[in-house]
Amino acid sequence: VFDKPHYFVAKMKRKEWKTMEQGKEKNFSLTICLCDLLIFVISYLLANYLWLVLWRGEEMNFVNVGTLLSSFIATIFLFGQNRDFSYRNNIEELLAILKNVFIFAVMVVLVLFLMKRLDRMSRGVFSLLLIFDVLFDYLARSILKKQRVRKRKRNVAKLLLISKGKNAEKIIRNLEKESFTERIAACYLVDNADGKTEIAAVPVLSSAEEMLEYARREIVDEVFIA
Repeated sequence: VFDKPHYFVAKMKRKEWKTMEQGKEKNFSLTICLCDLLIFVISYLLANYLWLVLWRGEEMNFVNVGTLLSSFIATIFLFGQNRDFSYRNNIEELLAILKNVFIFAVMVVLVLFLMKRLDRMSRGVFSLLLIFDVLFDYLARSILKKQRVRKRKRNVAKLLLISKGKNAEKIIRNLEKESFTERIAACYLVDNADGKTEIAAVPVLSSAEEMLEYARREIVDEVFIA
């Protein structure tokens, strides 16, 4: 019975849950893209104003705004990498933003060079645009990620794991890494000869009687036998 995983879902079938979560991921990816676009526009206006108006005493210049905007849209939709957004840490998120900004910068320079309009681009505005976009985008994504994690923690499903000792830690680690909708609340080891009380920060139930009492006392959404 322990060779293949068996699932007992309390509120809905796992397949339906997975489909719903995939839909939420797509909607959230679109939200990130729209947020990136809004931040780009704000960064461009701020860079334009600070460099041309305040620093050089000139009027704001929107000569290459079409090229900049189309290049940025192409970058976020082709190289956005928002599918891994929920699983990236702060450093990985910053590196992903820097990569996108670098691709955008290369694309803009290449397009303007081919159009023979590279000399019409203000290097000061362009440099400030890149800096502001990285800073504001990182800040916005950090806020979005915290809100998303907080919301998912409220809706997380609590699992009771029944497994062999050699498999338990691997299952817990994989679930923590790959799922924001499920969490191992406790586990029962059928071969707990060593008398372990905890595995990967998850409490281990000492007996079948304690497992049944835990299931009655606590809110358990699923029992995962592996």
